[in-house]
Amino acid sequence: MTPSSEAKDPTPAVRVVRYTGRETGAARLYQPLPADLLVTSRPLPFDVYQRSKDEYLEMLISAGTAAPLSLRNQLKRAGARTKRFYVSLDQKDAFLRFEEEAIPEILADEEIPVSAKCNVLLNLTTHLSQELFEKPNALAIQRQRDNVSRLVDFTLREPAALRSLLTLTHHDYQTYTHSVNVGLYALTIASEHFERIEKRRHSLTEVVVGFFLHDVGKSQIPPHIINKNGPLTQEEWVEMRNHPVYGYSILESEKALSPEVSIVVLQHHERISGDGYPHGLCGDKVHLYARICAVADAYDALTAHRSYKPTFTPYRALSIMKHHVNTQFDPEVFATLVRLLERKSSRL
Repeated sequence: MTPSSEAKDPTPAVRVVRYTGRETGAARLYQPLPADLLVTSRPLPFDVYQRSKDEYLEMLISAGTAAPLSLRNQLKRAGARTKRFYVSLDQKDAFLRFEEEAIPEILADEEIPVSAKCNVLLNLTTHLSQELFEKPNALAIQRQRDNVSRLVDFTLREPAALRSLLTLTHHDYQTYTHSVNVGLYALTIASEHFERIEKRRHSLTEVVVGFFLHDVGKSQIPPHIINKNGPLTQEEWVEMRNHPVYGYSILESEKALSPEVSIVVLQHHERISGDGYPHGLCGDKVHLYARICAVADAYDALTAHRSYKPTFTPYRALSIMKHHVNTQFDPEVFATLVRLLERKSSRL
């Protein structure tokens, strides 16, 4: 882009600024827009930008218009998924509402591959999770609940969906991305475990809502503890251990508790040995749903990247967890995770 063309452009190109979740100085910040979201014929309520070769952003689609038919056809053939698209954080709310409204159309389109549908679903789930931790109110909880219900229905209809979703889990640890990863791992474990071992009926959707909301209480923990770049002090750990109770209180006050959700939120840090918190439950008093969440929680914590600790490979993470079977982890639930990961690696 030349200086002369930039001067004539009513929407001048701006440099890509890494999304940090807040404005920094006078720079405009952008977040990535999943390419597969543009396959819809709906008018877009936000401007879409595309990264150019010189690392600037140029407007590709203006608000109020749909993506060009040629681009939509390219995306359905996966021919344009290597392109990068962005939306300004100034239009974040409009973008999130559009994601929610467009998802049913995308999931129903038989021309769109399952992997692409999974990508759009994961992005929406992540954005709603971030919104929930920023504003843990009844509306944010209900939006994520509705989305999780749709995700569960989709995975039940499409057997390949869960495998695809597991390949898309986040690698960098943030509270909201961790909640998404745990939700996906726990959904996969629960689906397998309920089918193979637990034959009685379960309200799978409500259980999975609990998995995705298990850490909502961390929204009440002071940021300097949540974002600490290193081990917590004794006092900080005392506060951190309150997050299951905080989560229960939030959901209770917003009238968003079901028996399944309350079990997962309150018990996911209880241990079979009785050494967990907040109530020191032991043995069978720790509910199966919480035991599933505990295994998924630990696996993601070990394999996610954090600057102050090693990032373990799946094999190393399982080796570490194996030493805590029958004390911290349910042996049958742990065995289910091992089988799933073995199956996943054999397909790669």
